[in-house]
Amino acid sequence: MTRAAILFPGQGNLAPDLSTRLQRTDPELHDLIVTRAGADVFDRADDGQRWRQPAVFAASMGCWRTIERAIAAGELWPEPMEIIAFAGHSLGEIGALVAAGALAVADAVELVCVRGEVFGAVETSGPPAAMCAIVGNDALAVARAQERDDLFVANDNSPQQVVVAGSREAVLAARAAARDSGLRAVMMPMTFPGHTPWAADVVPPLAELLERIELAEPSAPVWSGTHAAPFVDTRSEIAVGCTIPVRWRETVIGLRDHGAELMIDVGPGHVLAAQAAKTVGPEIETLAPCDA
Repeated sequence: MTRAAILFPGQGNLAPDLSTRLQRTDPELHDLIVTRAGADVFDRADDGQRWRQPAVFAASMGCWRTIERAIAAGELWPEPMEIIAFAGHSLGEIGALVAAGALAVADAVELVCVRGEVFGAVETSGPPAAMCAIVGNDALAVARAQERDDLFVANDNSPQQVVVAGSREAVLAARAAARDSGLRAVMMPMTFPGHTPWAADVVPPLAELLERIELAEPSAPVWSGTHAAPFVDTRSEIAVGCTIPVRWRETVIGLRDHGAELMIDVGPGHVLAAQAAKTVGPEIETLAPCDA
């Protein structure tokens, strides 16, 4: 029996036919998302966080439905599988809660749409912000050396990758410093200062909504990527998670220590599978069934 952890991403490349795919794999979710958002979120995913947040959530859930059926049919892995944990990176925490049966799909749709709306409001009304991925050995140390009042380590993703966020000026300076240190540094297509104190304005509306949402006992522990541990106070941890760094490297190590032998990246893409492989190496099998 292979002990598996299911990983839900917070970002990902969205294929142009995802709307059609979701109509086929999960028509109920497709209709819920389009009705609540007021437009096809996949068509507008590049127009800002208001649309991209629900689009990424819907894409991941569509992938999960396909994976879930394959697991039930015994077609995903050559031996029986036990799911011992779910985990989410940023937005992926909401998908992980749904997959574990702790959060109803309709409530999750409302939550990701509100999250996208408040992220979008901060993105458009706040000071110019940016995010940059720094890649290579000692990436975390180099990023930490650049921290200041307007620059933060937003994601500690693996031993070879971190993301910094803050003012555009500070992020560009951090990119230059990383490149001077011989590292790769790539600007991300986001102008939202996610997982930094600059995102504090998103907490009150999320906390208010979460108080009205009912939560159930999950089928397996759901790990928070921002706390690198199973959720304890889920509502509070989801609300404030947008303002604190994602501790994904520690989360992957924690899942391994919890007993996971296989980590399945729900996608879209294979980013989390790659980060897990870089973090724990050949100790753990990784799989990304929905990698386009």
